[in-house]
Amino acid sequence: MDTTSEFIKGPKAKIDRINHHLGFTRHATLGFAVDCGRVDTLHLVELLSGPRSVTFKPVHYVK
Repeated sequence: MDTTSEFIKGPKAKIDRINHHLGFTRHATLGFAVDCGRVDTLHLVELLSGPRSVTFKPVHYVK
């Protein structure tokens, strides 16, 4: 986990699946995007690294 990056990186198919599950849409120039008016309706995101987990609220992962 790289905490200095604003991006989640990984295999394209898995990242696409995560973004689709979160309700993001792909844009040619923006990458994935979401309507900021929907932030309150988005899922919590939990990242697991070994025995540790970190949970992010939508306000933490939507810029």
